[in-house]
Amino acid sequence: MTQRRGIRYSDEEILLFARSNRGYGLERMIRMIYFENGTAVAQKQSRYFTDALDVLMEHNESSSEDMFEWIQDPEMIKMVTRQEYMRITGAKRSPKGSGRSLGGRTPKPNRERSRGDHILEVPLLPQQFDWVGIIPIWER
Repeated sequence: MTQRRGIRYSDEEILLFARSNRGYGLERMIRMIYFENGTAVAQKQSRYFTDALDVLMEHNESSSEDMFEWIQDPEMIKMVTRQEYMRITGAKRSPKGSGRSLGGRTPKPNRERSRGDHILEVPLLPQQFDWVGIIPIWER
């Protein structure tokens, strides 16, 4: 068990979160379990991330079960159209790196397709987070 400051989840709770949320992503999981309204400040979440990563690596060494690979599993990513992505997530834009420019360029005069057509698919990460009956720290 690692030594940590402040209110944190136990090692067993971190492992349970990872085991129950395949493909969710460790960084997204940290944002979900430690920040009730999310955070854009990387410094605040980096210490939680490194603590959780240490827990997952220690578990891997002791049991040969790679929970980091499990929570980062790319097979859980589903490819959907831009419109589906925005409808499912409620986002106004497609995710960064999905190959969709947000504008700023003058379109070619003979361009027939509009921005956001149905040809390009974007990655949709798992949307449901399973709390597995664990009470969030802000409600404890």
